[in-house]
Amino acid sequence: MDECHRSIYELWSQVLLYFDSFLIGLTATPAGKTIGFFKQNMVMEYSHTDAVADSVNVGFDVYRIRTKITEQGDTIDAGKTGVFVDKRHKLTRAERLELLNQDLTYTANSLDRDVVSESQIRTVLQEFRDKTLPTCFPGREEVPKTLIFAKDDSHADDIVRIAREVFHQSNDFCQKITYRTGFTRITKKLSMKMAKSKR
Repeated sequence: MDECHRSIYELWSQVLLYFDSFLIGLTATPAGKTIGFFKQNMVMEYSHTDAVADSVNVGFDVYRIRTKITEQGDTIDAGKTGVFVDKRHKLTRAERLELLNQDLTYTANSLDRDVVSESQIRTVLQEFRDKTLPTCFPGREEVPKTLIFAKDDSHADDIVRIAREVFHQSNDFCQKITYRTGFTRITKKLSMKMAKSKR
């Protein structure tokens, strides 16, 4: 029940107590009576460590792959005559070449947002393939289910494409999952002859 600090009182409490089932209360502002109603059983106090000990969750180890530009950023050297760089429109992903007349220094935070380094993505994925997987899963043949968090849709597209290249796999190997939901509308155009026959 949502807003359980209110919904456990008066007539609602009779409804809730009528059913013989688990009750889960959600609230951002628990009151003393609310905590008493749930017998001081607060999920927020159930830690990940306890959940692992109870075999509810699986433990994890952190294996961090660091590169120079993910830690410090970098500079694209324009040289004396300038250098051409690919510019990508964020929404349409349309690419065009642009002459960079002066050096471009970018921070680690702007990497994969304002500046895309495909070689850096490739380096991280190769390290994951060649070092992380054998270290964490010795003797395992297939790649375990892996989640890679991207900074935006464009970054996710780059990761998916490069992961397929690095692992020499097809489309089924790596998929992009986003917050966007919905369906594709399929429309059919009927010829006038066909439309008349259906009447």
